[in-house]
Amino acid sequence: MSGEWEHPSVTVEGVTLRHNAANWSVKTNRHTNTDGSAWGWIEGPAEHACWSNNQRFDCDAARQIVMQHNQWLVDQEPILLRLMRADIRRQKALAEAQIATEKAHTARLEHRQAEDEFQRLLVLSCTQSPVPSTRPDDVSTAATGGGR
Repeated sequence: MSGEWEHPSVTVEGVTLRHNAANWSVKTNRHTNTDGSAWGWIEGPAEHACWSNNQRFDCDAARQIVMQHNQWLVDQEPILLRLMRADIRRQKALAEAQIATEKAHTARLEHRQAEDEFQRLLVLSCTQSPVPSTRPDDVSTAATGGGR
C-alpha cells in the first residue's frame, strides 16, 4: 500500500468522474449540434463533463453515470440516518393512506345514501300521477276559464 488515498470515482463509456458530495443531474442544451443531435452536460461534478448523442458518451451514458453517482452518494450515509428517513417516509405514507381510506369510506356511504334516495324517488314517481303543468300559458287559460 502506497499510503496515497485514491479519490472514489465512477466510469461509464470511457468517461471517469470523481465522486463528490453534490447530487448530479443531466442537462440538455437548447441548441443542437450542427448534425442535429442533442448535447448537454452533467451538473454537479468538479470536472467538466459534456455528453453528445453523436458520441459514445451520449445522453443515456450521462444518465447512467449520474444515477450511479447519486446512488453512491446515498450509500455513503450511515445506515441509521437512512433508516430514520425511511421510517419518517413510511409513517407519512401510512397516515396519508389512512386518510384516503376514511375519505373513500365516507364517499361510499354518501353514494349508498344517494342511491337509496334515488331508487325511493324513482319508485314513488312510478306510483304517482304526473304533476300538473304550471307553464304560464296553462295558468292564464285556467284563470280565464279556458275561454277561447
